[in-house]
Amino acid sequence: MSAKPLHRLEQDQIIDRKLEEVFEIFSNAGNLEALTPSFLSFKILTPLPIAMFAGARIEYALGLFGIPMKWRTIISSWEPPAVDPVDGVAKASFVDQQVSGPYAVWKHTHEFAADGNQTRMRDVVDYAVPFGFLGDIAHHLFVRRTLDRIFAHRRVATAHMLDGGPAPRQFSIVEVGFQIAGEVIGEAWRGFRRAGRDASEAVQGAFAPNPSSQPVGSSFDIEVFFDGDCPLCIREINMLRRLDKRNRVRFTDIASPSFDTGDTGLNWAQFMERIHGRLPDGTMIEGVEVFRHLYSAVGFARVVSLTRLPIVREALQVGYLLFAKNRLRMTGRCMEDICAVPLNAARVAAAGA
Repeated sequence: MSAKPLHRLEQDQIIDRKLEEVFEIFSNAGNLEALTPSFLSFKILTPLPIAMFAGARIEYALGLFGIPMKWRTIISSWEPPAVDPVDGVAKASFVDQQVSGPYAVWKHTHEFAADGNQTRMRDVVDYAVPFGFLGDIAHHLFVRRTLDRIFAHRRVATAHMLDGGPAPRQFSIVEVGFQIAGEVIGEAWRGFRRAGRDASEAVQGAFAPNPSSQPVGSSFDIEVFFDGDCPLCIREINMLRRLDKRNRVRFTDIASPSFDTGDTGLNWAQFMERIHGRLPDGTMIEGVEVFRHLYSAVGFARVVSLTRLPIVREALQVGYLLFAKNRLRMTGRCMEDICAVPLNAARVAAAGA
């Protein structure tokens, strides 16, 4: 199994035919071309008819945006119609998985369940795209959009084939390309407008009155949960203590033997994973947002507002996550390849809370 993160596509459809008939049609590889949009130039290369069973292999050819591809799959699971002894409902399923082809992972589960004289059909596709971050970009830009169109076509083609519905409209690859490009440009434009609004609000906030100078009903602005055994962390905490002239910050050391997770809803391991804070209303926050509240509380609200600018916000988030992931190693608390903090009795109890 690939270590690539899996994406999932799901589709449910009710077909006005009995289970046995629906299963026979969808388990017949010869019907795949009729269910697939023409812009894929999909062809079955394995000679027909194809005997279907667990272990059967099928080879296809297809093309996308002018790129020819070969695709080989294996039927990894084959369950013909039978009554489920648990709920008494007739069901069937099969799974086809990619052996070689355009995806890093492709697992398509087909599930069928009788519902009177109708059949509930469910498609679940777990897939991953190759080529690392370039594949992630490709997935966001066009892979998922293309798959959505393929399964939307399949839905209409199924209704046309089995229920006499209208035939699906066929689009050329050029039309599909323009459709997807239009969606991507539209999303980018909306994102650009949102970023502009965020930037405007951040700049306005930088010149607004400092909230920390205004009366506050609560006795504190934020409680910060810090690791007192972390040299870098304690250095910043000591600086914040010096800056906190109005005592607007509560400091809680999670490394203290007396520390109790209490009603925070978190365990000690979660506190150790990244910095957490608690607002006066009990809301728990984490990561960069904790530092925003801390520095606002000690008089730097105007500067903090600039950290909400889109580029600055993303850079701070990435930087903090990298630090949080590696802080034990950076602060000399790793023995060879093992980075862990010994649990005392209080921490054991908190970790299991």
